[in-house]
Amino acid sequence: MGVGLDVPTEMLDVQGKIRLRDVKESKAEGLRSLYIRQDGLIGKKEDAVLMTQVYTNVARQSLPVNTLGSEYNSGKDIIIPIDFAKTENNNLGITQPENTYNLRIATEGYYEYNAFLNLYMQPISSTTNPFFDIIAKIEVSQDNGTSWNVVSGIHFSKMLVAGVFRNAVILLPSGIVKHNAGDLVRMKLARVKDNNGNLTGFSTMESFTLGATNKISPYTIIILKL
Repeated sequence: MGVGLDVPTEMLDVQGKIRLRDVKESKAEGLRSLYIRQDGLIGKKEDAVLMTQVYTNVARQSLPVNTLGSEYNSGKDIIIPIDFAKTENNNLGITQPENTYNLRIATEGYYEYNAFLNLYMQPISSTTNPFFDIIAKIEVSQDNGTSWNVVSGIHFSKMLVAGVFRNAVILLPSGIVKHNAGDLVRMKLARVKDNNGNLTGFSTMESFTLGATNKISPYTIIILKL
């Protein structure tokens, strides 16, 4: 319409109605949308406020100290016990299937994952060379749990002290995945294995859990829809 220009580059026809001819679009920053009512009044259109679509689950209390010890010692994969009751935000419609620690995605789209675990562990006092070697993962399944793929993972190693409690915060790198409705998500810990399939690190853990230490929660998982 030529607003702010010396010479308008387009014509505005008024013949009972207002009609704009061949209006070019601009992507310049700071522009606001206009609307034209049926009576010809021109006004500003308020920008829509985008609501962040997010799911967060934060544990606030430690698990019992011996909850995960036997699984660690045997080399069994440890599924992080996500308690759906600890959900703090959920406008994504995410649910949890009964009798599982999985989360179920409600709508398709691209999602970003962020998470950390606060491990609390103590080797038995007679342990020699208590080298802790583990992988933390976020996994997704698109076939209702038959197979799983890693979205984010990190290899964590630490030398512990026999008979002494230690904690370690594992921050998983952000991961992005395209989901279908109904996909499953879980967090997992897995002992590292060498090329021959043998477990690395020690297998004499007395206590192993997710702990609330130094004001850090046992686990946190944040899911954003992009």
